Amino acid sequence: MRIMILSLFISVLISLIALIVDSTPPDLTRIPTENFVSLSITKSIALDCEEDYGDCEEPVILEGSSASGMVFSEDEDGNSLILTAGHFCETIFGFSDQELDPSISLLFDIKTSLTITDFYGSVWDAEIVDLNRDDDLCLVRSEMPTFRKIKMARDIPSVGEKIYTISAPLSIRSDGAAPHFEGIFSGCDSMGICFFGVPAIFGSSGSLVLNDNYEVIGMIQMADPNFPAVGMGVSVRDIVKFLDRNEVNY
Repeated sequence: MRIMILSLFISVLISLIALIVDSTPPDLTRIPTENFVSLSITKSIALDCEEDYGDCEEPVILEGSSASGMVFSEDEDGNSLILTAGHFCETIFGFSDQELDPSISLLFDIKTSLTITDFYGSVWDAEIVDLNRDDDLCLVRSEMPTFRKIKMARDIPSVGEKIYTISAPLSIRSDGAAPHFEGIFSGCDSMGICFFGVPAIFGSSGSLVLNDNYEVIGMIQMADPNFPAVGMGVSVRDIVKFLDRNEVNY
């Protein structure tokens, strides 16, 4: 009898421990590496496989673009919500089959795809939820897991405070690795453009900038290739307005 009671007690204890482990919140004391994503838009053409062309070859890439981004929340259906730069998302409208010569458009099928690659290298389909050209912001949705929700800061930090970002400049990243940067917040001008003292170049656009509490304080949207030691972009104030317009919980 005692053995049965002890066995039952151990079983309940194990179940309780498992429940506690499962419900343990993510470690908010470290940078949210798992939330980083790189985004790609590709437009390609391929021969119509139904015609007598033999085996279809790999699609020919007409154009492609890449950016950085970060999962920050999820929608009511459990899909991850990602913030990135608006000019990246705008490239999805940059090419159409109407620009092809009509005589060859019958032979080719133009396909456009938006995909995201998570920190560990898994690739997920994605779709654009909203695009704000004025503030250069884009909201993207995907079925990839939401590892952790990231808060929006109440305001920008003081000049001189530390900031952090994760990005894939020039698409530099690998499975389980992405460049992490630490820098200094350098203020915002009268037009609302903020200066972030972290390296930025093509591919860095869309990187969320975080404060010491790993809350969002802005986004890298541009940089001068002649001096890529500083990134520039909007502050959390514009990001919050954009999210409120889309009724996103954050």
